[in-house]
Amino acid sequence: MVFSIAACTASQEADMLLDSPEPVVIHAESTPGSWQENDMVTLRMDGESKMYRTCFEEGVILKAAPSVTPFMWRSQRETKRVSGWSRGNGEAMSEIPSEWSVASDQNSDDGAGMRQSDLLYASPTGLTYTDRFHARINFRHQTSKIMVRIKNEGILKDDPAVLEGLTIGDESSPVVMKAHFEEVDGEDFGRWTLSGKKADMGYVIPHETASGTVSYQKSYEALVIPDNFDRKPLLAITLMGHTYYYIPQNRQGRLTPGHIFIYDISVSADTTKLIVTPMIGDNLVWTWEGDGIVSEDDQKSSEFFIEGWIWDRSSDTEVTSGVIPLGIGPDGWRKEGDGNVTIEDEHPDSGAGSDGWNKEGDDQEASQEEQPGDVNADGGSGWTQEGESENITSTTE
Repeated sequence: MVFSIAACTASQEADMLLDSPEPVVIHAESTPGSWQENDMVTLRMDGESKMYRTCFEEGVILKAAPSVTPFMWRSQRETKRVSGWSRGNGEAMSEIPSEWSVASDQNSDDGAGMRQSDLLYASPTGLTYTDRFHARINFRHQTSKIMVRIKNEGILKDDPAVLEGLTIGDESSPVVMKAHFEEVDGEDFGRWTLSGKKADMGYVIPHETASGTVSYQKSYEALVIPDNFDRKPLLAITLMGHTYYYIPQNRQGRLTPGHIFIYDISVSADTTKLIVTPMIGDNLVWTWEGDGIVSEDDQKSSEFFIEGWIWDRSSDTEVTSGVIPLGIGPDGWRKEGDGNVTIEDEHPDSGAGSDGWNKEGDDQEASQEEQPGDVNADGGSGWTQEGESENITSTTE
């Protein structure tokens, strides 16, 4: 009886063999615009890696690159475990990178450095022969996306040249540009371990684009190594020869893989305030496509398209603001002995009618309405002016 069952099983297995092996062709998914036709993608099956290329046929299909012997289906019972990786500019990578760097200049050549900084990765997925036409492997962006939108209002609307530059970090406050990447079983996103070497620190010149909307003058876009920037300098903004740093408060600067982080920048009409408004959410997934228009009625909503990057529509978005006083106009706030901001103590008190901020030419205490912004009671960091020891802090509104 035992031999009879074994013979039957062997016969069934033989019946399931294909008459001739079939090349493995895989349907792939990622956020729209991740690939161009014939971009190179590496697939790994059973420990072996082979180069495939993208073909746009009813979506994205991955086929073996020319001169590459494809993976083969040999039995109708087969299950293959597939993972993959790809560089955003379509260049070949035969091995999954253990280290990854983002480009410093992401503005030149129409954002070529930004594409180069995009690492796509698909975690291992089981594919069967019977489901080969329907199954998908899903590629996720592994770097974080920062977008800074410049509001078309105040002095920036009247004189755009006031904004002289914006970078992610700078020479005085560098950011990590290189990290170790590691796959994590069962996870769509890998694990990043930041480099501690001084040589791997730097700053990013973001890709500058026109906004195409009434509300915004321009946008800056950059891909960065995922990192936690809570209470650390993130954005360096140069206005009229002075550089200011945006330092996110708690839970406003935690850049997670594959997600977008948007910061709106504006300068008040009287040039006394520089305001940053971060859009905060847990599921703001970015993509390379989508040229929609920002909603004029609800600019704080998570349900709109923004200059080529898409919000995940299932996310709730929290909006807070940080304010820093400026001295770039004749009626601005001035610092004692240097012409910008008077700070009588290390930090002005946050209460109404407290000493701390004085307006130039006025010996009287500034009223609560005149003050350029309260300071957090705990003295937490927010904005600092380049080359100064005093902390000029932001506030949440």
